[in-house]
Amino acid sequence: MSLLLAAGFDRAEAIPLSIAPENLVPGSALDPAAPETMRELTDRARNHEYAHS
Repeated sequence: MSLLLAAGFDRAEAIPLSIAPENLVPGSALDPAAPETMRELTDRARNHEYAHS
């Protein structure tokens, strides 16, 4: 962050620039360990049976 501020970025610009890599790097590292299918709908969910109860 201090490097960005020293380079002339104001604080409002520097914060998103410093947060983006923090979110991207761990997310990318975790992607290979994620399940192929995140969630599967059951027949009940597909038919909205429980949405009306």
